[in-house]
Amino acid sequence: MKINLTIVGENVKNVNDTRDIFMNISDNLGILQTKVEDILSSSQLMKESNDSLVDFIQSISATSEETAASSEEMAAMAKGYLHSVEVLAKQAEDLSQLSTTLNKYMNKFEM
Repeated sequence: MKINLTIVGENVKNVNDTRDIFMNISDNLGILQTKVEDILSSSQLMKESNDSLVDFIQSISATSEETAASSEEMAAMAKGYLHSVEVLAKQAEDLSQLSTTLNKYMNKFEM
């Protein structure tokens, strides 16, 4: 009877450990989904910024009197674009770390 109780106790612990691992995986998948959505959003913003930049360059060519003011606006857009790239790089790094963590958890189940 004691052996059976010990086995049952170990099984309960294993089930709880497995549940905790799956909850952690679920949490990480939620974070991963958020990061992917953030990357998609950032990509869309970058595309919109790029389209805006192209339109802006065409406007500069057409109006030489606005060149000085337009150059300042382009610098601000380029700074925003650079910031978007930096954010995207950070999100990619976070995504890589989450992927590594997820792989560690998945490897536990492959054994």
